[in-house]
Amino acid sequence: HTHHCSHKPQRPCQADLVKHGCHVAAGLIARFPEAEIGYTDGSQVHWDHSGCAAVLDYYGEGGTITHAMRVRESSSYPAELWALYLVLVYARPSSVLIVLSDCSSALQKIAAVEQRTCAFYSHTHAPILRQISHALHSRPGPTHFAHIRSHVGFAGNEWAALSVRLGAY
Repeated sequence: HTHHCSHKPQRPCQADLVKHGCHVAAGLIARFPEAEIGYTDGSQVHWDHSGCAAVLDYYGEGGTITHAMRVRESSSYPAELWALYLVLVYARPSSVLIVLSDCSSALQKIAAVEQRTCAFYSHTHAPILRQISHALHSRPGPTHFAHIRSHVGFAGNEWAALSVRLGAY
């Protein structure tokens, strides 16, 4: 599902990010104020499937695009990997992209993919990790990843969490 919205989530301010321990995200937003911001979320919504969503906030444009889908995974972690893939695929290719995720384990795996140290052949989620690797390494624009705390009021993160539910059914 793709959903275009004329409203935009309020971008997280640096002080709120710092207050909640999201120092890397605060630094990236300060360093790249005109970056496109992608928020991701993945969650198990039923015993046999999960949902994932990517919310893209385009700087200087009048709206937000949300991509959500149902995935045949039985836990939140691979659903979050799918959400990270969605944000990479649907972001404008040449833009500076800041991806904010509330899943630190998925971000750790993305760091290994970025550094080309991820051993795909031995990983349960190798197919989606290969797709993430291809999407990430073929993007001409710079891509930065940071952890953001969930459910503390960051609008883009909350939109992603809500979109998971809408896209999973």
